[in-house]
Amino acid sequence: MDDEALDPLAARRKMKIEGLWLMRDLGHGHLVIARSDCGYVMEVKSPSNSACRGMACNACQKFMGCQARMKGVWSVEVVRIQDLGGQRLIRADHRNSGQELLVDPGPRTLWMVEGQAAWQTDDGERILLQSGDVAWRLEGPGRLIFHQHARFLWFEAEDRLGFDARATAYARLMQTYNLKVGQALAAGSKLQAGQIWIDIGTGTGAMVDALQERAPLWVIGVDQASRMLDQAWHARPTKGASWFVSRDLRDLSWPQSAVDGVSALLVLHLVEEIDQLMARIYRALKPGGWLAYAVSADDNPFMRMVMQQLDGVGSFFQRGQAKILQSALNAGFDLMGQERYRDAIHLDHPQQMIELMTSIGPPASRGMRSDVIPPSTITRHFHLVWMQKK
Repeated sequence: MDDEALDPLAARRKMKIEGLWLMRDLGHGHLVIARSDCGYVMEVKSPSNSACRGMACNACQKFMGCQARMKGVWSVEVVRIQDLGGQRLIRADHRNSGQELLVDPGPRTLWMVEGQAAWQTDDGERILLQSGDVAWRLEGPGRLIFHQHARFLWFEAEDRLGFDARATAYARLMQTYNLKVGQALAAGSKLQAGQIWIDIGTGTGAMVDALQERAPLWVIGVDQASRMLDQAWHARPTKGASWFVSRDLRDLSWPQSAVDGVSALLVLHLVEEIDQLMARIYRALKPGGWLAYAVSADDNPFMRMVMQQLDGVGSFFQRGQAKILQSALNAGFDLMGQERYRDAIHLDHPQQMIELMTSIGPPASRGMRSDVIPPSTITRHFHLVWMQKK
């Protein structure tokens, strides 16, 4: 019998996977959760002391880290959790038998590690949720009624804005327009050869291209939508040093006083925790470092058109231009310049405008009204801002 047959993990280490793999300590009940960016199961290593040394992916050798400290000698089993592709761990929780947990409105994904509970919606629907290798998709509001002691994990979609599913169409329809905005933002930035810049919410890489057209920089593009990054990578010109990292900005480990500049092209109006993000950017920049960003203006005709076309009420914008600017000032930045940028999209037919709008993640996730005919030509207004760390 060969070594692979003796090792139950050997075959699994060669499998390409999507979703989350969970390392479960059989001796003490702790959880270690890890997933490889490149999609391959990681190698599990026993610790030499009381702390978990972590895991490394066999394919890309990236350190996966661990979520819990381990004590003593431990063993693990590898469990594939179905239906967790593209999901981000939010928190671990537990409840005792007889307890209830109210769940707010909105979609949730729950994996029951141990125990069981009943899920009851406000309209009376009731489902028994049991532990196992399947995740449960729940739509709140509702409540969980625990029949026995239970441990469970909550998840949410990593690409909450829905860009990944439309990456190819977005690159084809929006890249040229976004590049022009990026070029205007780069033109007003203080760029010097050899600087290190981080482009957050980089999408298909328009801002990376715009920066490197102006100066030979080292640019790192960060975005949670991995398929958008695939588009950026394959479209890269041969010159210019650039890297693309698939991370949610909320999970990104920022360096301290190490970066010359941070750019953000058409993304900050989508960020919920804008104050926390601005504080992290400020700490990451060197003294005298720059933040350059462009956001949709509050009176942007293009966005008014999109909102009128959406199926349902509400806005996917989290912040207006004034609140974003104030957040940066509160973080400690000095305002060095701002301007209004205008352009126009000209298409041959209204249906092409609908196709363009549906390439944008948030509107496409909501759906489009069929009874509203958009124009084939529309102007866009943006707020361009340059700020400096004191």
